[in-house]
Amino acid sequence: MMMEYAKYLYKVHRAKIVHQDLHPGNVTFVNETDTLLIDVGLSRAVGLRRKDDGVYGRPTSRDL
Repeated sequence: MMMEYAKYLYKVHRAKIVHQDLHPGNVTFVNETDTLLIDVGLSRAVGLRRKDDGVYGRPTSRDL
């Protein structure tokens, strides 16, 4: 299971995306051997800045 988790993180990071909320509750089982990384609501693309108020949110056209 940990190897599957590591593979997901590798693929996500290669796409320059940071999950930002990794914990065991964000891994779900598809069947006995396959897992799925879920809850990417806090994820963001690497290099995008936060708003001045420090709050994360969806990127606007100004952020891109």
